[in-house]
Amino acid sequence: LVGTQQNLDLQSTLHPQRPTINQSEILLRPTRTNDPTRGQDIASSLLNDVLFYRQATLAPNTHKAYRTHRKTYLRFCSMLNISPAPVSTVHLCLYAAYLARFLLPQSVCVYISYVGL
Repeated sequence: LVGTQQNLDLQSTLHPQRPTINQSEILLRPTRTNDPTRGQDIASSLLNDVLFYRQATLAPNTHKAYRTHRKTYLRFCSMLNISPAPVSTVHLCLYAAYLARFLLPQSVCVYISYVGL
């Protein structure tokens, strides 16, 4: 970072009560997700971060579409009494044939791509 040391020097001049901090000290400070003393909490904290970013990066209509794709796939798995995961090549081909009965070919591709998410 260009000018980082200059910015820190300026901060200590403007705010003499604040200690001067170097960049490596900032990066090594524990945060809520990288504090090794938190034990098992780090896994749940990271999972919460993933869920937050996943929600924030997809538009509401994308969430609706994924929900429809998920319901359709789970309904198909239930009809054939198969496990949704892991997906075998045979099951994926059967799912494509099932979708082709009521979807356009380009929509079949979209629904199949959801299974890989």
